[in-house]
Amino acid sequence: ILFDLGQTLWTRVKEDATLEQEATQRGIQTIRQHIAPEIFAQTDLPLLTERLYESVLTQMYKFIRSYPGYEPDYGQMINETLPQFGLPELDHSASDAVFEALRIPIFGSRHLFDDALSTLHTLKQRGFLLGVVTNRFWGGQPFLADVQKLGLFEYFEPNTMAISADLGIRKPNPDIFWHALRELNVAPKESVMVGDSLNADIMGAKELDMLAVWKPKLYLHEKLAALQGDTSQDDDDSLFSYAQEQDDQKYWRTTGAIKPDITIKHLHELLNIFVEVGRQVEIE
Repeated sequence: ILFDLGQTLWTRVKEDATLEQEATQRGIQTIRQHIAPEIFAQTDLPLLTERLYESVLTQMYKFIRSYPGYEPDYGQMINETLPQFGLPELDHSASDAVFEALRIPIFGSRHLFDDALSTLHTLKQRGFLLGVVTNRFWGGQPFLADVQKLGLFEYFEPNTMAISADLGIRKPNPDIFWHALRELNVAPKESVMVGDSLNADIMGAKELDMLAVWKPKLYLHEKLAALQGDTSQDDDDSLFSYAQEQDDQKYWRTTGAIKPDITIKHLHELLNIFVEVGRQVEIE
């Protein structure tokens, strides 16, 4: 069973602008170290402080919309952002350092869903092999250290965690799924992908004929209820249509007829479906 991370196993502690502000200040300080003082003095520092982090992410998403399935060159994204503030491009090592300075650590900014560890524990006890396939802009040892602090190394070996930042490929590119599957020595048809994104998790899994389990972002339930003018439990078809619209707007491409095999709201529902290795409970 392969898992996505963000909005699947964990969520943001809160939308805390302070974390982005701190990251921005680190990024600006790093830029300052690599640019002549007289040049840096000419930039609009308030604008740089307000927009740097957001502008870098905008460049990142612009790239992945144009080249779906591939990870951007982070230093290049920094260098495509700096001229917007009247700053010169940096050499590659310096631009990489700026990008790293903008990292917001996972530990302390995310928390696991309440049923995450207990679900993983039970699935592992039942004999399931567990892996991760995740799209992340910041990876490497700092990311793995954060994952370890969250207790996830009890259930995932580092080599079975396919992290886009480290591999240069992103979901729905089938190669990132294959990376985890090869490490687990499991065929796609014997595997499950659990994730929140129709465009990344579900589309990627279905292309490999994996069983696709969709765990919609919790806020989608709330937004859909608000749009429908009631707080009753939304049906899967309405939720799928709404989520598909949101994904298509974000990525500028359609998921088409790609649909999940199973939809869940909470992770612990997996325990009623995957009761033992080699047997799946049929879901109506």
